[in-house]
Amino acid sequence: MAHVDVQSDRTPSETLHTAYIAEVVRSLAASGVPADTDRVTVLAGPPRLASTLIDPEVVGRWRDAEWMALAWSERSGWSWQVKFAHEPIPRDAVYFGVALLPLPEQITVWVMTLLGHRGIDLPRRPYRPYFAGADLDIALARYEVLSRARKEVNAAVGEM
Repeated sequence: MAHVDVQSDRTPSETLHTAYIAEVVRSLAASGVPADTDRVTVLAGPPRLASTLIDPEVVGRWRDAEWMALAWSERSGWSWQVKFAHEPIPRDAVYFGVALLPLPEQITVWVMTLLGHRGIDLPRRPYRPYFAGADLDIALARYEVLSRARKEVNAAVGEM
């Protein structure tokens, strides 16, 4: 993840979602999902937000899409939105809606399903879940610990 947009004057809890977003992007890339992994925007909270574009040129069934975006919000979780060239405005977002912090692999499977089955009849009216709870920072901190451990292992392997 080369491009991360986080303001430096924020507290650690306001940017704690960065490691989680990086894991989702890593999972997308490992599965061959055509996400723009070099340009992921992560915005400090409140509310904490993140987004990346999916390249419609790579996915034949979506060639008439101007853009496809995958986004995360600490309030409504993951969403998917498409803007078609022949339509004046983007379609309503479709929300994952199952959990605020699903495993990165679950988001990858969801995106792959959306990409592979354009004909899925998704409601055009958005269902925007609202998640709240004090456990969010605890869950996000696990990804931060994982990120630090990965960096340490990579540094140790690089020294060998």
